[in-house]
Amino acid sequence: MALEVGMNIEQLLGESNIDSWDNALRNTLDVYGLLNYLDEDVQPPTPKDPDAPTAAEKKAAEGWRVERARVLLAITNSMKSRNVQILLQNSGWNPADRDPKRLYDLIKRVVPKVSQESIGMVIKEYTSLNRASFDSMASFLNRHFFLRKRWNDLKLTVSPQVEIWFLLNGLESSYPLHHRLWVNDLTNGHLTMSDLLDKLNTIATTEATTPALSVQVKAGTKEKEDTKSSNNKKDKKKGRREMIDCTHPGCKRQIPTGFVHAACGHHRNPDNDVCWWCEPDKAPATWQNKEKAIKALQKTSTGTTALVVHNSSNLNNPATTGSNLLFANSIPEFSMLGAILNPAGFH
Repeated sequence: MALEVGMNIEQLLGESNIDSWDNALRNTLDVYGLLNYLDEDVQPPTPKDPDAPTAAEKKAAEGWRVERARVLLAITNSMKSRNVQILLQNSGWNPADRDPKRLYDLIKRVVPKVSQESIGMVIKEYTSLNRASFDSMASFLNRHFFLRKRWNDLKLTVSPQVEIWFLLNGLESSYPLHHRLWVNDLTNGHLTMSDLLDKLNTIATTEATTPALSVQVKAGTKEKEDTKSSNNKKDKKKGRREMIDCTHPGCKRQIPTGFVHAACGHHRNPDNDVCWWCEPDKAPATWQNKEKAIKALQKTSTGTTALVVHNSSNLNNPATTGSNLLFANSIPEFSMLGAILNPAGFH
């Protein structure tokens, strides 16, 4: 009975399905009486006279060659996975080798071993994948999808909510505002993995079409939140804020998100309790404009000059509070490329 090569034999994907693949292969070959080519080193029939084999001996030798080739073809046709082929080649497989038992033994020896050694690496990377390690959201998502597939192939199971947390944790440092909103949705049961991936694909598309809005981060970096940090650290943080137009009437300056239009016409950092331009004595010594602000205040007190005030009768306009400025802006929270570390008029 001729062997219909590949019939009922599933594709070998790796350690995840090697047992079911092995059962399908062995059962199929057993039906056709060819299982011995996997379990034994079947040798070709030897003619009594090698120089003058009989017709029956020639037929037996040809039958051995054909059966051996069919078993080999059944195996190779069921291992079309590129990952499996590369794994076997790296382990010494020669595709020109015509011995099916040698290939079968190599598969049984190498595939489970390598996958078991790599399972810890897959778990570690998948559960700690960080957007900050990639130059774009698209490349981050590509790696996520690859690791998620490997995770499923290895039959590693966790609840859908835990998988979402894996992904969210890797987004926190690069998209803090989005992260807070998504965590809130997840907590309230309004966020699925499909929903989150749709949102991330939208961000990836935005980054691709508007490069200036791309997050620029370095692998392993994360801005620390510390309310007692020095002014020097605050100055560095300002370079990462999104720049928007001040909404105060008559003011046409661009300011970092969250800054407040002060009575003196400058803009106050929301991390500070007072405007340093108005009360320079309360500014730290590290503020580079402190001396300039003191001189300006002295001139004002002697009447030699006057500070420019924009609409002083409307101090601290509620429309310019940090939260309103933050959410009035429709651009997603990305760091602007080329942001000035200490723009004029900001502190």
